[in-house]
Amino acid sequence: MTGCRHPTQYSGALTEERCTHDIKSKTAKIAYTGGGKDLEQAHKPAILERNGVRVATLSYTWVYPHVGFAAEDNKSGLATVKIHTSYQAPENVFYQPGYPPLTTTLPDPAE
Repeated sequence: MTGCRHPTQYSGALTEERCTHDIKSKTAKIAYTGGGKDLEQAHKPAILERNGVRVATLSYTWVYPHVGFAAEDNKSGLATVKIHTSYQAPENVFYQPGYPPLTTTLPDPAE
């Protein structure tokens, strides 16, 4: 995961100076994923190996300001994914008003 709990709460996306976690993480051998200096690095998995077992972890967000925060080919930022959310009235909606809908969220197949 990215090294900051709120990587976009400041003035912009992951800037070069804020990507220094890349260097520090590599030096400290801390695996990270979900953000980086460009699109390729932001989508790169964190790979851990213990006792001959390799595990890869990916980290994506769909909650972000849509201007300037997603990583691009030559711009630092977050690994993002588009989603589709649908809401369906539950069966008991007629006799139990106010019951929450069934919510389904799926990634965009084009991603």
